[in-house]
Amino acid sequence: MKIDLNEQFMSLNGTPLKIDGGSMTLRDLAATALGASNGGTPEVSLKRFRLAKRIYECKESVCEMTTEEASDLKAVIAQQCNSIVAGQAIEMIENGPSAEDAKGKTKLAAAS
Repeated sequence: MKIDLNEQFMSLNGTPLKIDGGSMTLRDLAATALGASNGGTPEVSLKRFRLAKRIYECKESVCEMTTEEASDLKAVIAQQCNSIVAGQAIEMIENGPSAEDAKGKTKLAAAS
């Protein structure tokens, strides 16, 4: 499944949400939420750490992850974030990138 990691979050009044002086992107949120989550088991924690690292290090805007990874990411974001941010993130993940964004697609290699 393709995900546009550079999509930006907006407040309800339409202004961009900021983080560290810049616009908050799905890449920022996903890597931070996965890194801050409590996996509950060593296996889940390691899987989430590896996904956070891959997302953070992905050089392209549009990247790919498995359906299972996307589902776990949505669950983590829903637990870690307020509804305004979580709702936008879930829509971004479920809707994927626009056709124009997909031109610059690269593969975010799935963990083996």
